Parts: sequence; structure tokens; C-alpha cells
Amino acid sequence: LMKEYTNTGTLNHVSEQKFHNIYEKKFRNFSFQEEDSNITRENRKKKSELYRKFLFSLFSSIDEFFIYKMIDNERQIRTISVAGSINSGKSSFLTSIISFNSPYLKDSIYKHMRTDEDIMKTTIIMTPLLKSIRKNNKYNTYYFLDTPGHSNLFQDFNLALCISDGVIITIDSIEGVTLQTKKIINSCLYTKKKIFILITKIDRLISELRLPPSTFYDKIQSIIFDVNLIIKNSNKKQDYFSFSKSNIGILSAEIGLFLTSEILNKLYHSIYPTIFKLFFPKEWIWHTENFIVGKNILKSNPKEPGSHNPIIFFAIIPIYKLYSFCLSENPLKIMQFIHKTNFSNTLLNLNFPLKNLMKFVFKSVFDYPQSTYEKFSEYFESSKHLNQLFTNSMSKQSSKKSSIFSHTAKNHFYDKYMEKKVFLGIKFFPNSYGKKFLLFGRILNGKIVNNDSLYAKNFNNIVHNFKINHFFLINCFQLKRIKSIKKGNCLVIEENNNLNEIPILITEESKVYESNPFIDKNLLKNTYPLKITIEPAYSMDLTKLLSGIQKYLKTSKNTIASVQESGTVQISGIGEFALNLMIKEICDFFSLLKVKVSNPFISLKETIECSSKFKSISIAQKSRIYMEIMTEKINLIKEKNEITKKYLSYQNDEMKHFYTQEYIMEKVKISNLSNNLWSYQVHDGFLNILSEYKTSYNDKQILKIRSTLIKAFLMACRTGPICMEPVVNINFAIQEIKSIEKIQQIFKKEISSCMKKLCHSSILISTPRILEPYSEIEVVTPFESSKMIFNILLNRRAIILNDMPIQGTLHYRILFLIPTINTIGLETDIRYHTQGQSLIIGFFKGWYIVPGYPISNQNNIKKNNIAHNYMKKIRRKKGMSEKINFSNLINESIIMKLLFNK
Repeated sequence: LMKEYTNTGTLNHVSEQKFHNIYEKKFRNFSFQEEDSNITRENRKKKSELYRKFLFSLFSSIDEFFIYKMIDNERQIRTISVAGSINSGKSSFLTSIISFNSPYLKDSIYKHMRTDEDIMKTTIIMTPLLKSIRKNNKYNTYYFLDTPGHSNLFQDFNLALCISDGVIITIDSIEGVTLQTKKIINSCLYTKKKIFILITKIDRLISELRLPPSTFYDKIQSIIFDVNLIIKNSNKKQDYFSFSKSNIGILSAEIGLFLTSEILNKLYHSIYPTIFKLFFPKEWIWHTENFIVGKNILKSNPKEPGSHNPIIFFAIIPIYKLYSFCLSENPLKIMQFIHKTNFSNTLLNLNFPLKNLMKFVFKSVFDYPQSTYEKFSEYFESSKHLNQLFTNSMSKQSSKKSSIFSHTAKNHFYDKYMEKKVFLGIKFFPNSYGKKFLLFGRILNGKIVNNDSLYAKNFNNIVHNFKINHFFLINCFQLKRIKSIKKGNCLVIEENNNLNEIPILITEESKVYESNPFIDKNLLKNTYPLKITIEPAYSMDLTKLLSGIQKYLKTSKNTIASVQESGTVQISGIGEFALNLMIKEICDFFSLLKVKVSNPFISLKETIECSSKFKSISIAQKSRIYMEIMTEKINLIKEKNEITKKYLSYQNDEMKHFYTQEYIMEKVKISNLSNNLWSYQVHDGFLNILSEYKTSYNDKQILKIRSTLIKAFLMACRTGPICMEPVVNINFAIQEIKSIEKIQQIFKKEISSCMKKLCHSSILISTPRILEPYSEIEVVTPFESSKMIFNILLNRRAIILNDMPIQGTLHYRILFLIPTINTIGLETDIRYHTQGQSLIIGFFKGWYIVPGYPISNQNNIKKNNIAHNYMKKIRRKKGMSEKINFSNLINESIIMKLLFNK
């Protein structure tokens, strides 16, 4: 076979079939035939580990020409992301379609360097899976990206979205559409990805809840209605979901049931006739007294309740019949079925005969898992569209088809670079305790060969030379080294150039793109409200700790870190789980040391409640310059959000500045205090403006110090006067600025400090307030545990937004807003009091005003003043006095005006 392949470059049908059978026999021969029903758990783990090692060695030893047959045809390659809320059945679904008939492969497919995934029963790292299906002498190759389900690890899904042809969204049939499902759908709509909805765990509706077929249908329809409502509210061009459009499937990975309208149509017209001829005639599944099977002729109206609905009659009732047959009270029917299908040999080696009998029945009827691959190959566009998608993304033409690129790529020309090599890396996988890293991504154009010299451009548009020495195919962290690979495939590249930030664009020329056109910064924008500080237990391990932090940040975008002047490291994260995961990885994997961790704290913002009534006055004594400023609150919330989105969407700094300045100029003219823009600052989704009341100043001395005043304004916005936190949503309007005397020398440092104090004093006399981060959290819990959860939320300053029962179940959904600082320990507290029966999903919602005023002199108010307590704690933490020294900030004339007004 090898000689034939090397001489001709191809294999004929007979030779290829022989070669295919050789590798099938390797799988068949390596099996445990003497399986005892009383096998211990330890022996089962040992056998699973042996099987895993065998699969790893088999995947690594497959001859290259067989690999090339799988990945060479770009028309049959698809990359699909699988996403959903935690415990919605993502990993179970992928495991079942890859290893449905092999329990040992099922136990070992997700075993790799991480043991905490097996303990927590959830995915922590995005796992790529490779599956190749041979049909009609051709191979259809699927790259499935199993994304984490925890809400704190949502950024991995956004990265996987950048290289996917489509997304499969799993929705638990009992929990329904959750808060995380809404986020996933909105991200898919934003990037114009094709979506397939998969309603999982439907066997629980039958076995646990014991719903009748009509209620079963109502439950499925309520999930579809919630999904369509999200699409309607998004105002995006997206088809609604329904069974008639065949963009929804129902699944039970445990019993091997996958049903869509197309599969049902094939069953009805005898395209899957084998099991019917053996035991299940159509007359038994569908009542022939009502219609003629195989033809669209209706004899009479169905008499069963609720069966007037075609979905109930043709789809749901047959599922119930097959389910009840496997749990039948008549053992004679089961024995006849076992005898006719030769199922007895398989049944003797299984621990749960009824469960495996059910799997065998449903697999035979619905052709699972082959039906899933057929559906996905028809529904999702293959990689043959990469050229067309590449063209559409690089031009100004809009594509009606789903694109794997962001809309910002349309501003770039493509004619010169259509034949260039393009690779987009989205994830670093550590290897050998973080000493080496593997960059995972997808080839968007061209062909990559060993020893290629390319250029890598990171998220900040910094270009590095990148030489490809080794690259591998990856299948659940099993690697197969290859020499060349074409576009459309996913692979991992051995990284040795100290690239740090993902995503990374690898191209053939350094000036192919001015910026990364395939990534939208709005999609990867993050807010890190929760913070901790860590330091090594022994000071001599500081460099080791910093090295471990740097390696971890290379693999994850869920946290950021910065070194403080005191020698401690401040870590900011999306949530509590992200921070705990980072500390665990640093201590157990990257640095192997012990660290001291502080109590968590949050970042705050400073703003004003209303516009100032008095002018803030400052005089630069040496430079002899007089300045007056008033502050105004920015209330243009919708316009502010649009400004920040456009600011991030433009990759070019000149385009950012031009668009933002022109837009703000129109809004400044509406203001009562100013009509001319000097400068602005966009920070963390907020806007600050420096403007003037007069249209221009003719004084040359003032024009010389304009740049100094703008720099002082930016410095004043970074650290506010209350607790040295950023200032947001304020328009600093210069009412008057003039030179008292004309002098030759201008002291810029003095002018800068005077301008900064002037901005701070104007904030203090305008009713200052503090903003804190809030999280939106959804809890799904049994109804009897809802009162317990309400009592927990009562002491955490939570605001209940919605609470209602879930249709068709005994569960209750609670949606609430809660300060991010009060989410510490909330998930553990709820799970402990509900005995692990609750599902908690939370995301950062926004910034809200802290109750109370930070500056207050009344002692009876100070006790219940949360804002004042925040101010004291933060100032004490930063080494400042608890009280603000007003004499250093506010001019004496302003104090007299305030006293006179009182």
C-alpha cells in the first residue's frame, strides 16, 4: 500500500478499503471481552488509562498519507464551536458522537494533564476534537471546539467564535434559556455566525418529570419562543428558529436520540428501514388508521389527545413508544427483539442491560451518531467557502453568508494578498510545566509547510519574526506531527518566539495588514471589577512568581496582572472563579510555590451627581495665569455607548480620533456651559470631556500652554480627589482663562498642578458620588429552595429583577443585580444551602452609584453611609488619611462663597 501511494500519489478503491480495515481491526482487537459485572472502580480506571495510552500511541503512529486523505479536501472540512451554559450537555454530546459504542473511549477521551476537570465535572480549557467520517470514498473532517461553560470563562468562547464556521448552542431542556445562553446568541448575531439550537437531556423530561407528550411539546416550544425573543430584541437580521426550518434539534446523548425534521422525514419515507423491518413496523409507530404511511394522505382525524399537532403525532409520540418499549412490562417482546437483532452477545458484557438496550434501539432507529454528522455537513458551510469569505471580508461588499471574519476587515484591500498565507491563533496550550507553548488556531488562506518564515502580529499590532519548526494536528490534546497542511484545517504550532498576547495573526509579509482585520475588539473587550493582591511566601521567590504569572496570562484572557511599587502583584479578574483558577494554576503548575493572598476588593469610579453651581478658581502665581472651571454631568448615555463602541471598532488611531472628535463636537454644542471641544478621554466605557465656553482665545501665551492643560486634564481623570480612582462622566468646562501679566518664562509644572487641583476642586463642590461594579446573576433552583436563596440575598444588597417558575418543571428562576464585592462566596453559599441543586450564572452588568455620600460630616449618617465607608477603607488601603484635606484643593474664595450660600 505504501509503495502504491508513493508511486502514484493516490490509492484505488480496493487498496484504500484494505488500509481502512487495517486500522479498524486495531480498534476491534484492543477490547476487554471478559468484563465482569462486579468490576471495581479502580480496575476500570486502570483499563481506561491503558486504553487512553493506546489511543494516544495509535493517533501518533497513523501514517501520514492516511492523515492527508482526511485533511486534504478543503471542501469537506468544518470547524464548529459547541457552546452553552454550565452542565448543559456540551461535553456529553461530543463524547457520545465520537465514542458512542465504546465506554472505555468515553471514559478516557477527556483525560489529559488536568485532573480538576474530572473532579468538577466541567470543562475549564477549550478542548479541540477532530473527527473524520468516511462516506462514499471521501472523508468529511470535523473540528469541534468544546468551550467552557462557566460564565467566568466566557472569553474562550469569543476566541473560538473567531475561527468557527458555525455554532451549536446546547440548551438544557429543564433549565431552559439562561442568562449565558442570551450572551452566546448575542455574540453569534454580532459576528453573523450560523446557529444551530440543540435542546439536550430530553430523556429527563420523560424519566424524571414524566411529562405527557402534549406538555413535552409545550416545554420545547417555550424554549424556542425564548430564543426567538432574543433574536427579536437584538434587531439583527437572523431567521427565527422552528422545526420546519430544520435549525433546531432535540438530543439525548445518554440514549442516542437526535431528531430533526429532516431525520423524521427520512424515517417516514423508509430511508432508515433496517430496524423497522426487523421489529418496529411503521404500523406500530404511527397509527395507520389515521393516514397512509409513506404518503401524504390523511384518512381521519387522530383520536389521541393533543395528537392534532403534527409534531406531537409524528415525532414525540413515537419517542414515547420506543422509550416505553425498552422499559416494557412484557419481557417476551424484549427477548424477541434481542433474538432478532443478535443483541444477546453485547448484552452479556454490559452492567446496565436496560440502559444499553435503550441505546441500541434508539441508535438503530435514528442512526445515531451518523445522523448528526449528516445534519451538520448539510447545515454548516464547509471550508470551500474560505476564499469567498476571505474576499468578502477584505472588500466593502457585504456577504449574506456566514463569515468567520469581523466587519472591520471590509475596509482593507485584498487583491494583492489573496494568495498569501494567513493563520489566526486564538489559544496557547502549555506543555511540560509551561516551558513550551503550543499555539492553536486555523489556517484561513494558503498552505503551511515546515520551516516557513512568517510574521506574527499580536493584539497590539506588534510584529515579530515567526519561523515554523514543528506543527501538529490535535485531537483532545493528542498530537500528530505533520509536514504540510492546507487552508481550512485547525492545528497547533510549537511557539518559540515569546509571543504573549492572543489572538495572533501570522502572515507571509509584515505589511499585509495595518492591523488585525479578523478580530473585533468589541467582541474581546473585558471588564475586570474584582481584584486581589498576592505575594510569595518567601521573598526570594518573587521572580519565580512573576514568571508563573506571565506564563498563565499567556494562556488566558480572563485575568490581568500588574506589579505594584510595594513588590506585591495585583490581579484583576472577571469573577471569583477566574481568580481562584489563576491562583491554583500558578501554585500547582506554573510556579510550584506558596503565595499569600489578600482579601478581595473592587475598583471604583468617581463622578458627580449634578452640575456645579459655583466656578472653581485657581491662579498660577509664577506664570500669572487665572483659570475658572465648572463641571457638568454627561447624561447622554446612548450617545456615550455609541462613542465608545465606535472608538474600539476603529483599528486606526487617526480614524478613532477623527470620528470621536466630530461626534462629541455635536454634543458639546448642546451643553449650557461650553460650546467648543478641547480634548476627551474614553476609559472603560466612560467619557470625559474638556471644553471651553468661548470659541477661541487669541492670547499667544494661552495657546502655548494649551497642550499642558490637556495633559493635566488627563492626569486629573486618572486619579480623582476622593479615593484616587478614575473620574468618569464629567464635562470640565473652562469658563475663563487669561494671563494677568505678560512674562517671558512659563512654568509648565506649576500650570499642570494648578489645572489638576482645579479639576479636583470642581468635582468636590458638585456633589461627588462613587460608582461600584454590579453583576447580573441568574439562579435556577428547585422551588422548595427559593425561600432559602431569598434569605441569602437579603444580606447582600441584592436587587431582585425577576423571579418566576420554569414552565413544565419544578424549578424556579431568580434574576437579580448584586454588588460585585458581595458575590464573593455567593456561589458556594447557595450550593451549600441547596445541597448542590442550584445553577448559578453571573456576568458583569455595569457601574451603579453607591448608596450614600462619600463626603459627610454628620455622625449619625456616617454609620449607614456605605459610600463614606468605602472611601475610608480605600484611602486607608492606599496609605492616605481617611479625611480629605480641602484646603489643598479648594481656593479660599470658593469656601467663602459656600459659607455665604449656606
